[in-house]
Amino acid sequence: MQISLNTILLEPNRWSREKIPHRPIKQLLPMIKKYGFNEIELWQYHISQFSHNQILNLADFIANLDISCSVLGAYPALHLLGNVTKETHQLNRLIQFAKILDVKIFKIFAGNIASENLNADQKRQAIHHLRLLASQLDSLGILLAIETHENTLCDTLNNTEEVLSSLSLSNNVGCCFQPFMNHNTYEAKNCFDKIFPKIIHIHLQNRKSTKMDCCLLSEGDWIDYNELLPHFYKMGYKGDLSIEFTAKMATPDNPNIPVETVLENAVLDRNYILSLWQ
Repeated sequence: MQISLNTILLEPNRWSREKIPHRPIKQLLPMIKKYGFNEIELWQYHISQFSHNQILNLADFIANLDISCSVLGAYPALHLLGNVTKETHQLNRLIQFAKILDVKIFKIFAGNIASENLNADQKRQAIHHLRLLASQLDSLGILLAIETHENTLCDTLNNTEEVLSSLSLSNNVGCCFQPFMNHNTYEAKNCFDKIFPKIIHIHLQNRKSTKMDCCLLSEGDWIDYNELLPHFYKMGYKGDLSIEFTAKMATPDNPNIPVETVLENAVLDRNYILSLWQ
């Protein structure tokens, strides 16, 4: 098991429409390393405007820091993919960037529309593009991890199982597990158990129910990680655990919260995870 830091937690514009990074990723990486994180999950928008040469330079920069960029998180709009679309061009660029960065897992949202709002033709088209994506990544030796997340094709357990079944012929397809069962740790454990053989990556975040504010893993009541983390361990999970959100993250209204403050909280989460991993 490896604990990685998701670079999205250092970005105040993570939920904005444009998602323009507040700080360049090369400014953040030395601080990430300083706080003892040697493995990162790279948020798509930290590099989506990079040129080929900038990615080559970033790969060297990461290597010199002795950091591993094991996961790249992407958010393709599956319904917009096609032979010559802007969305397809962007996705193909990210795939090539992933290869240059020696990414092991390409983590995606399964589209950005809730499954109940897609008709049968749109779902078939989405699955078709997921198969094509899996094939592209397989040729590069990269795994595809589809995230369990609301407003995607994998927004319920049944839908997730259906998508994974539809991609069963692709040997490099797995699942990124993120609990989306608000305030129901029992259902989160049940969902994990049902798709456990396919889980290759896990996102960790917690929230306080009063305002749904992101918080330390140990302090939220969205999910009881005192139960969930030992359950992952007992089930024999061996993949990455990615700290996706933590307490006191910068926001568009308060973008200049010190990066060190956020990383200190991520370290508290890391220590909490390790204390329960038994």
